[in-house]
Amino acid sequence: MCFCLYLATASDPPLIPCQGYQPGTGRICTSRRRIEQSLVIGEGLRKKFTLPCITEVGSDVGCGCAFRNQGPGDVSSTQPNHVSLVAFLAEHCGKESLVELYGCWCGDEARETEERHDIELSELADEEFYFWINAYYRVRMPG
Repeated sequence: MCFCLYLATASDPPLIPCQGYQPGTGRICTSRRRIEQSLVIGEGLRKKFTLPCITEVGSDVGCGCAFRNQGPGDVSSTQPNHVSLVAFLAEHCGKESLVELYGCWCGDEARETEERHDIELSELADEEFYFWINAYYRVRMPG
């Protein structure tokens, strides 16, 4: 089962095609395909977010599995993805005061949110940070 990470923003960030399985490169990708093609996924996610534009964020292995989740993991293989996520958010969402993230197992998008966290953007790149499953994150942007 894959970990899925979803981003909600005030305006649509750019879509970045998946480059395939490239572990350790930190090449993230973005897509709206699963959200647009599945009513269950789309509706389940819209209920979790306050911001209107929802995008799936994939890691350098295509899915979200190379983002640390469920607890501390192998920082050497996951850290490039966390650094790239912060850079992507800073570049493409930097004018927004906040963005929202939600992480879950793929297929569990309609499940209840189990955790809520308010964090700073820089915390996503902290080597001790990891995503909880079925957790919502309100991320304060710098500036």
